[in-house]
Amino acid sequence: TLMLQNLTETIHPAGDEPRPLAASDREGPIPDVPLVAILREFRLDMGIPVWDFEVDGLRVEKRVVMPYGQNTVHVIYRVDGPADSSVELALRPAVHFRSYEASVMTPQPESYRLMVEGEHHEVSAGDTLPLLRMSVSGAQATFTTDAERIAQVVYRHEHARGYDAVGSVWSPGHFRVRLAPGDPVAFIASTEPWETASSLERCARGYWALSFATRLYPTK
Repeated sequence: TLMLQNLTETIHPAGDEPRPLAASDREGPIPDVPLVAILREFRLDMGIPVWDFEVDGLRVEKRVVMPYGQNTVHVIYRVDGPADSSVELALRPAVHFRSYEASVMTPQPESYRLMVEGEHHEVSAGDTLPLLRMSVSGAQATFTTDAERIAQVVYRHEHARGYDAVGSVWSPGHFRVRLAPGDPVAFIASTEPWETASSLERCARGYWALSFATRLYPTK
């Protein structure tokens, strides 16, 4: 079952315009976005996809880690720059609970329900489907409940393959968190129990910190 459809990521530098970290997924021509100007590198680090951005002189790194055998994804962010520097990161998750092989035009469940307990956020679409658990770990984050159903979302790879390519998603709201040097942030989405997802997140953050340090200070 496919659950988390996408994650809209926006950097908000102090006193500057917001910078999206991905192109728009709305129907129509791909717009000319600042992404090209701030993306410095994309690479694979031991099979882990890594994006390096530069925003107002700060380096922002993003990694996506999907632990083997687990229905879990960690999107891990870190900023590198002067000790007193920081940027704000906004994250808006969007969901479409459907079969993995189903068309993107498959109707959404009749309703979604968001349950919040502390830093834990759970999205339910009824008793027959698992819960989608989400949290932001690593820094004090805020969550704003501003649910919306987003129509006319385009799936460009499906379009290129001749499949149905325009559908809709539902978003429960958005997270906002401050990114500062030495204080990485992880967005977690999982159908595993919270204890499992949290322990996996600690392992992912440890790997990420090690690989980042190795990249900055390579051994001879």
